[in-house]
Parts: sequence; C-alpha cells; structure tokens
Amino acid sequence: MLWDILLVKILLFGPWLVVGALVVLLPRTTLGKALLQRLRRGGVDAEEFSRMAGELELLHQEMAEVQERLDFVESLAAQHRDALPAPRRSRTPTPPQTSRTPV
Repeated sequence: MLWDILLVKILLFGPWLVVGALVVLLPRTTLGKALLQRLRRGGVDAEEFSRMAGELELLHQEMAEVQERLDFVESLAAQHRDALPAPRRSRTPTPPQTSRTPV
C-alpha cells in the first residue's frame, strides 16, 4: 500500500523534477549558453547558414575520401591474407589438459 502511493508520487512528480533540474542546470553549461545565445539572436541568418552548408559539404567529401581509402586498405589486407601460406602445425605435442579438482 505504501509502495503504491510512493510509486504514484514518483510517476506524477518525477518528470517535473527532471524538467525543473534541466531548467536550472542547462543554462549553466556550455551547451545551454550556446542555445540561449542562438535563441536570443533569433536563429541563423543566411550568411551563417551558407557557411555551415559549405562546411557540411566539405565534411561529406572528406568522409567519402576516407571511406574510399578504407575500402582500398581492406582489399589490400584481403589480398595479403589470401597470399599467406597456411599455418603449419607444431611438431611438439601439446600436453593433455587435465581437470584439477581441489584436494
């Protein structure tokens, strides 16, 4: 009975506590300060948007180049792996594994 009441209170007031903590703590963080500054300015102007779009396009090109390089290295690794001789078996016998029981 007590747990039911406690659970109901947590479910009713828990989300409000989280929202309250975010409202109090978020503006003190770097991310919160950046978001507040962006909201005060009224968003992104056309010049900043075009700059950010250019940066995004540059990042996209760099990512495509890195992917091509990775594909090339993977193909080289596969060729070398196929060219390697099969591993030889050791001629020295391995000792049998015994199960040890505590004495």
